[in-house]
Formats: sequence, structure tokens, C-alpha cells
Amino acid sequence: MPAYILTRIKKAGVKMEIKKGNINLCEQIARSYASALVEGDIVIPDTKPDIAEILLADAKAKVTDTDYKGGVLKIAGQVEFMALYKPEDGGELVCVSESLYFGESIDIKGSENASFTVKADVEHIGFTLVNSRKLSAKMMIALSAVANDKMQYEPVIEVTGEDIESRSKKHSIYIPVSDTETKISVSDILTVAEDCPDIGEILKVDAWVSGIDTRVMNGKVMIHADMHVNTMYASAEDEKVTGVSHTVPFTEIVEAPGADEQTTVNVTCNVMDVFATTKGDLKGDTKIISVDASICARVRVSKTMAETVVDDCYCLSGKTEVSRDSMKISEYITSENARITVNKSVDVPKNVKIDEVIHCCAKPLLRAYTWENGMVKVSGVLVAFLVYRDGDGNLRCGVSESDINWEKAIHDKCEPEVDMWLEDISADNGNIIANVGLYMKALKSHRVDILTDVNKKDEESQSDIPCMVIYFVKEGDTLWSIAKKYRTKAEKIKIANKLENDKIEVGRRLMIPKA
Repeated sequence: MPAYILTRIKKAGVKMEIKKGNINLCEQIARSYASALVEGDIVIPDTKPDIAEILLADAKAKVTDTDYKGGVLKIAGQVEFMALYKPEDGGELVCVSESLYFGESIDIKGSENASFTVKADVEHIGFTLVNSRKLSAKMMIALSAVANDKMQYEPVIEVTGEDIESRSKKHSIYIPVSDTETKISVSDILTVAEDCPDIGEILKVDAWVSGIDTRVMNGKVMIHADMHVNTMYASAEDEKVTGVSHTVPFTEIVEAPGADEQTTVNVTCNVMDVFATTKGDLKGDTKIISVDASICARVRVSKTMAETVVDDCYCLSGKTEVSRDSMKISEYITSENARITVNKSVDVPKNVKIDEVIHCCAKPLLRAYTWENGMVKVSGVLVAFLVYRDGDGNLRCGVSESDINWEKAIHDKCEPEVDMWLEDISADNGNIIANVGLYMKALKSHRVDILTDVNKKDEESQSDIPCMVIYFVKEGDTLWSIAKKYRTKAEKIKIANKLENDKIEVGRRLMIPKA
């Protein structure tokens, strides 16, 4: 669908014709933040042994429903909490998980037609071991909400007539064409190496998407990317914990309304759910993992168009009535893909040596992004876990938090949009090395005056207007404003005064000829 359509209107009784455009824009009208406290008790099922020690706790949050009314956005969500613990019966590790639900409200300015994008991230996890059969968990969820509203404008883009003078301005307008989310299902059969033990119980699975490549078609986008899967499991023979990693390439074609070769398409993918089960092979060994993942692909389509609108006009032979409006436009400044490397040692007790790395995982949390003093500044944190075996063969877990800071010089005041994701992660002894992907787009917004209608009154006699007027330029005058005041043409003023351009100095004497 085009960004605008033209409408021709002929004014009855006068020699004037106007052309109108139809410009549809999506404006970000508000952004708001809130925190939600999620807490609950996790009871160990009867089929699992008693807890001796909690080794690792992790959680993932997602928004399940939103409802907006009266300036308040109600958010419902779900947190998947999991904990790995050492059992009292002497085994290495056992996994327990629980779904906890939350509701929170955010005060945010919106309208009945506004659309909302809400993101939820687990910022802090705390837990207390109540007894050997129960633990109490508390999590702080960071919520961010953005309200967007669709606005339709019908500016006058051209006025023609025998005695009509009009002034036009050309604007570069960034137009969000569409913003859609599509669920992608990815399934695969993963095989562990022959020298790895048979799988007894899958304890923890971490998955993320990187290396996104896109191909744009009319109304669709082909996405090709890699899903990385890190799996930690207990062996079938002696319950010894082992970690394995796999990469699953996938290709999917998703809907992208309005996408074509002239548009810009940005795609981000987030693994919402991942499930892994064990299967036996033809030999009777359990070295096969069947993985099923649900990925949310967010596809944002945009384009920049040069639009010319009339911002003022007048008649030489009579009075002119105009209707005005103010249109907020965004202008694309720049965008950038960055790769940030984080190298951080995990917390290891004194005199403890890491003998073997079993499993590592990490998640970047975007905290804030702003423009100030000519710089776009982005801040976040990378939370990483490392499960390892020490020199005595005991399983331990190390945690690290690393600040992520990125900035880019942009002279013009702008409104940045930022996404952050994990590209890859590895562990070198006690160091976690992660590459974090970052996408930043900078937009500059301002309001422009537009004409929405023009009406010419009946012609007036100009016989009482002198053939020549002497005028002294005042502060704020322009050739256009002077010509409009005396209902003449700016070009005639330039010729009469031998002006080479439109620049005029305060106090200068000008001869104003009759139109």
C-alpha cells in the first residue's frame, strides 16, 4: 500500500485546484517502565529426592496478556523458574521447575486505537531453602511498555491557480510500515558424541538465536538463522553430569506486510520455550535428544520517503483562508549493528581449581538507552552462569555479572531504538567469553505545519493599491512574508531590488511592486 494517495479538489466558482495527500504514520506516544515482584513456593515432587544444596537457580519471563483502559496497562505474565540441586541420597544433580504467574499495572498515556509492545526480563533471582522438600523463590521482573498510535494526515501537497502563490517544503519522512510477531517452531534430532555417556535425565537446556540473515520478498521475509542449544544432563549409568552443545540452522518464511525491495526490514528472534526429551537409537543407547523450540520472530518493516507539502499560500487578487494542522514526523538519521565482546571471570571460591567446564549460559539485559550531549548511550548487563567440576570432582556453580556499555556520537538530538541479544558464548577455564549483538537505530522527530485546506474569497479590487511601496525590513521579515503582506510575488521584489538571493538585512529599504 503506498504511503499516500492524491486527491484532486476543484474549488467551485474560483480558478483554483488543490491536491491532497494521505499520509499514514505510526507515532510513539509514550514509554513507561515498572517492576513486578514474583514469589512462590516450589515443592519437591514425591518422585524426586530431598534437597541437600541448591546449586543453581534460573528463570525466564514472558508476557501472556495485556489490557488497556483509562491510562492503565494491565499486564499478565508467566515466569518459568528452575533450580538444580544436589540431592541428599548422593546423586550429582536433580532439576525441579515450576511456573509462577504475575500481574502488574503500568501507568502509560495511550488511546483507544493505541498498540502496545511489552517486554519482560528477569532482573534478580533469590531463593531460600525452607526445608529439604521445599524452597521459596522471589524474582524481580523488569517490565517496559511502548505505546504507538496510528495517525492519518491529509496535507495539501500542491495548489494551482492563475493568481495563487504557494510555498512548499520537502521533508524526509521515516514511515513504520508494519511491526509483526510470528511464532516459529523449530524441531530437530540431536546426537551426542560416542564418547559421551548415555542420557539419563535432561537437567537444563539453554537456547538462543544468532546469525540472522534475511531475504525480502513482496509482503514476506525469508529468515535464515542458527539456534544454539546447550544441554546439561545426568548420565543413565552413574548420574554423572555432562554438558553438550549443538547448532540447529533453520529457515522460515514469515509474513511482513508492506515489505518490498524499497523497504528496510529488521528481524529479531527470541526463544520463548524449548523442550528436550531423550530417545534411544537402534543400538539401544540413549544418545539422542529430540528438541522442540518456539521462537518469536519480530519483523519491523520501514521506509523513508521524500514528501513535499504546502506550508503556506495566498491569492494575489483577494483574501485566502487556510486550515492548518501539525504533523509529527520522524526522520531516519542512522543505524548500526555492533558486536560487543565480554570477557569476565566467574566467582570461584578461594583455593578452588576448575578442573572441567560442564555447562555455561548467559543472557544480556538491556537496562537503558538515551541520547544526551551528542551521544547515544546504551547500558546493560550480562548475567552468566558456569557449572564446573573442581579438582576434587565436586560440582560447583560460578556466577558473573558484567556491565555492557556502548555509545555512538550523533550530533542531532534523536530518539534511539535498541535491541540486544546473545550471539555466542564459551568458557576458558574460569573465564566466560560472550559476544553480544546490538542493533541501534536513531530517529529525529519534530512537528511540521501543514495546510489541510485552502479557500479563496471573492476577488477584491486592487485599484487602491499603489503601484510601488517603499518598505523597510524588520526583524523576522522574509521575502515571502513581505510579498504575502502586499499580495505580490517574491520574485518581483527580488527583480525590483536587484537581489541575487532571498537574503534580506534588517533596515534595508525595499521597493515593493504591485503584482
